[in-house]
Amino acid sequence: MQFQNLTTTGTFAAGNVTVGTITSTGASIVFEGATPNSNETTLTVTDPTADRTITFGDETGTVLTTGATDVLTGNMMKTASTLLIVDSSGSTLKTIIGAGVAS
Repeated sequence: MQFQNLTTTGTFAAGNVTVGTITSTGASIVFEGATPNSNETTLTVTDPTADRTITFGDETGTVLTTGATDVLTGNMMKTASTLLIVDSSGSTLKTIIGAGVAS
């Protein structure tokens, strides 16, 4: 099914929705990238237990993930920062205090 100039008020329900190179599959958003191939980037949301908000600031930078290795640079923490590493219950496992010196 294809739509052109679709306008709606209220709720619009659909299965998977593709806009350009971005596909929404319900719990995931899939980005194709500049080259259409078998490699994509997928953002997935787990089943939340409450309303959650994740905010990306109005700035250019790199988002660090738990799978990242050797990517943290001094410029990513230019101001004094405290990093708390917590377990799944929210208990602090380690505290790292940065001096905030840019490299």
